[in-house]
Amino acid sequence: RMVATETGKVAMGSERDALLGKAERGQGSLSERLKQAHAIVADTEDMGMGIMDSLRAQRAVLENSQNSLEQADVDMAQGKRLLQSMARRASANKNIAAGILLVGLVLIAWLIMGQ
Repeated sequence: RMVATETGKVAMGSERDALLGKAERGQGSLSERLKQAHAIVADTEDMGMGIMDSLRAQRAVLENSQNSLEQADVDMAQGKRLLQSMARRASANKNIAAGILLVGLVLIAWLIMGQ
């Protein structure tokens, strides 16, 4: 049998088989390259999903940290108010103690002077 080639020449017998083999190898190589490309795409997709999962986990950690910091800020403000209140009470108690001491000294002085 005679077969027309790409260049327009007519190929016979073994030439025809050689051309068909070459075409099949080209298709086989193309099929193999498509399989490799598909495998690369699948690996890339898996890697992307892993990265997205990692980013979600990091976001959760950051949000938890932010919530913890906000709670710490609230606790610090409450602690500051408590310390200010304690300082006012300590100052008032110091003034009361000084007043009682002064009254006591005056009474002692009056008793000593009165005898």
